[in-house]
Amino acid sequence: MQTLKLVLDRDHIHDTFRHHSVSFNGDSGAFLGGYYGKGMAAAWNKDGSQLRWNGKQATLPDLARPSKGKQRQEKLFFIPAQRVMSLTRGMTQNFGQFDYGDPYTLRYFSDTVHDLLQNEFGAKGSCFRNPTG
Repeated sequence: MQTLKLVLDRDHIHDTFRHHSVSFNGDSGAFLGGYYGKGMAAAWNKDGSQLRWNGKQATLPDLARPSKGKQRQEKLFFIPAQRVMSLTRGMTQNFGQFDYGDPYTLRYFSDTVHDLLQNEFGAKGSCFRNPTG
């Protein structure tokens, strides 16, 4: 599922990392480790791994670089299975509070929930509807 997210939202993901001052200096292994989680870049084997999308051959190292396309909007919002890890001591975290080895999908999910709780619900004073009014 994380690979589907990367295929669909490649440029949005690169923009998000850049927005949060995360730089991989063109190193596809560093990007893949930052995206999937520490040590996961080794899961791609150039001789044995295959990825096809819309009938075209692709590689994860290719996706580790932004495309030249103009599609920058997110197409797929990913709710990670390990989402409970986004709540340190029961509090939401923003993207920058995570470490390099934490998967992008967890970081982005947590950041989105954090912004929602702080800016949408926090500004209104309550997450729940007032039963009396």
